[in-house]
Amino acid sequence: MEKLSRLVSSGQGSRQGPRGLRHHSCSVVGPFAVLFGGETLTRARDTICNDLYIYDTRKSQLKG
Repeated sequence: MEKLSRLVSSGQGSRQGPRGLRHHSCSVVGPFAVLFGGETLTRARDTICNDLYIYDTRKSQLKG
């Protein structure tokens, strides 16, 4: 979880989320949802990808 936290806080990744994936894996690690791989449906042919997406649920809390 510490490595995921450092990776998210480094700001090196893109803020764009996944689009049109299937056959991917998703695991919850502490406050992080980690999505990896799959086939993308946005290209002319289904393409296997090695993309890694990390969603930090602590950043999505609404302030009211």
